[in-house]
Amino acid sequence: MELEALPKGLRKLISLCHLEFSIKQTLLPVNEIANLSSLEILTVESSPNLESIFGGVKFPVLKVLNVSDFQSLKFFRLDGKNFPELETLIVDACHNLDLEMWKGNHHEEQMPKLKLKLLGFSSLSQLVVLPKWLQEVANSLQHLLISNCYNIETLPDWLTTLTHLKTLSIKNLVSLSDNIHHLSALETLIIRGCPNLCEKYEPHVGQFWPEISHIKDISIGALEESEKN
Repeated sequence: MELEALPKGLRKLISLCHLEFSIKQTLLPVNEIANLSSLEILTVESSPNLESIFGGVKFPVLKVLNVSDFQSLKFFRLDGKNFPELETLIVDACHNLDLEMWKGNHHEEQMPKLKLKLLGFSSLSQLVVLPKWLQEVANSLQHLLISNCYNIETLPDWLTTLTHLKTLSIKNLVSLSDNIHHLSALETLIIRGCPNLCEKYEPHVGQFWPEISHIKDISIGALEESEKN
């Protein structure tokens, strides 16, 4: 946790598959990670001074990216060109991160699309609505997890375009999309810590229970102790 900078020579570890770190620098030394072409799992966390990360570095085989606990990070570039194999993205406690700016310039229509299968947003106080670029992963996204994003009041109508979504987990949100029953591939629905929602979707007796009763695995109720932190 007290690491001032990434060690020099890290770029020589061209066979490295899994890297986790936190540093005190304001800028990530791109030259130290640009050659890590074998990385499959990358976690960058608890780096309060970092203002930008990655800087256009391409991760050709990266499958899992976890970015958490940033105070100064405002945006980073996320696209199918630099992250062609990315399947899992978890973003946690990055309160100044502009989620819409991840995609860079929106006029780049020819940019390869992301292939995300699992996306998790947690403890993002600035998140009022889900970013629109999520619609671009409609053909691949299977699991969507949203927790402790207290300023999201409802999920967007276009959520129904995520036709391959198998798991939807929400904790501490105000509302679900009224068209959730159109998510025909949904196999697991988790609603925790959402009193109004739990009442509306309470099994067998809730007002909107008929809309979700076809889902195979449903868990509705208060937050468990392990979920409160």
